[in-house]
Parts: sequence; C-alpha cells; structure tokens
Amino acid sequence: PPEGWRGERGLVDEALLDRHLPTQRTRLEYFVCGYREQHCSACHSIGGAGNRRYPLDGVGGRLTETQIRKWIVAPREMDSTVRKRAYDKLPKGDLDALVKYLKSLGGASKDSAPARS
Repeated sequence: PPEGWRGERGLVDEALLDRHLPTQRTRLEYFVCGYREQHCSACHSIGGAGNRRYPLDGVGGRLTETQIRKWIVAPREMDSTVRKRAYDKLPKGDLDALVKYLKSLGGASKDSAPARS
C-alpha cells in the first residue's frame, strides 16, 4: 500500500469482504489485481507503489479500452521500440477483467479517450 495507508493489509478473502463491503455486494463488481503476484510492479506503479518509471495511475483516462488491450497483448504494435513482454496467452475473461481494472484507474469510462500510440 502507499505511504500513509491506514486500511487493512493482507489476503483479500471473504472475511475481509464481509467487514468492508455492503451486504448486497453480489450485485456489484469488485476488482482485485494480482499486481504483486504477476510482478507488474517491476515495471509499473499504482498509487506510487512499484517502479515509478511507467505509472498506471490515470491510464483509463489516457487510453481507450482497445489501446489498453493492445498494450497488453501486442505492445510492439503500439510502439516498436518497447521491450515490454506480450501477454497474448491470457484467458479472455482474465484479459477482459484486467482491461476493465486498468480502465478504472482514472479518466473516462467510455472507449473514447484521446488516442496515444
């Protein structure tokens, strides 16, 4: 968590959800990112945690869902000089959830953000 975090730390499990989320939580969507487990922080940061060279904060306002998806599965099609690994074997459901999560990190919710190549 970022410096100054006063919330809980540790595993997100049913007990934690029971303590902090509404009782009608099954009608809502929640995202839990495997940020640490997937080693995303080696290259990226969220909320100041991780490698600050490539922050993901606000990516949802800078890129469209289509662009985010392309950066994940075919980054060299977005920028031929990038050394980022392609995550082109992610299951569709996982990829869709990741794109939706990254889109939630700031900005417009529609697929109409300013283009960045």
